[in-house]
Amino acid sequence: MTPEQKARQKIDQQLEQCGWIVQNQDEMNISAGHGVAIREFTLKNGFADYMLYADCRAIGVVEARRQGALLLIAKKLMECLQVNIVMPTWQNKTKNTKRKAPVT
Repeated sequence: MTPEQKARQKIDQQLEQCGWIVQNQDEMNISAGHGVAIREFTLKNGFADYMLYADCRAIGVVEARRQGALLLIAKKLMECLQVNIVMPTWQNKTKNTKRKAPVT
C-alpha cells in the first residue's frame, strides 16, 4: 500500500468516525445523509481530495497534506483550483481579515 493510499484510508476512517458518509465521485449520492464526503472530487482546474456536503450543499474541501506542510501552501493550491476557503485567523498573520465565499 502506497503512503497516499494509507493516508486516504486514515482520512476515510477519521471522517467516518465524525459521522461523515464517505463515497467515490462515480457513486456520489449527496442525499445519503446529513454529511457526505466525496473522494477525489473533480473541480474546474484539478480535483480536491474530498468535497464535503452538508444537507446536500457543498460546504468545503479537505486537501490532504503531509504532516508539517504549511497551510499557506494548501491555500495557494486551493486558489489555483479556484476554490474559496477561509483561513484560520491564527494562520493569517499579515492581515486580520477572513475571506468568506461559497465553494465553487
